[in-house]
Amino acid sequence: MRSIDYKRLFQYFLQGILILAPISITIWAIAAAFNFIDGILPNLVHALFPSSMEDSEGHLRRIPGLGFIIIPAFPAVIKKPHNNLFFDGHKNPSNKNANYKSITVQLKKVI
Repeated sequence: MRSIDYKRLFQYFLQGILILAPISITIWAIAAAFNFIDGILPNLVHALFPSSMEDSEGHLRRIPGLGFIIIPAFPAVIKKPHNNLFFDGHKNPSNKNANYKSITVQLKKVI
């Protein structure tokens, strides 16, 4: 009968945690963001358009899946004005990769 190598077993356990923890935290964060947005939006839309968000009994209607649309759309809407404010790539195209180059140079110095 073979003896159990607890050190190796513990090492496999830690490797599993290192692999699964970021995936689990990411999935949890995305689900929490969707639930948060789905919870806020009915109140926000009701404040803007009171009659459109109430059902026949006066309760707020929930819009399931609206967070699924809003969360990916928000960065897309923000990206264009952000690029115009902080990056003048259309004026000087040679500076387009300047930040990328400086980051890679710094990373090569560290490595």
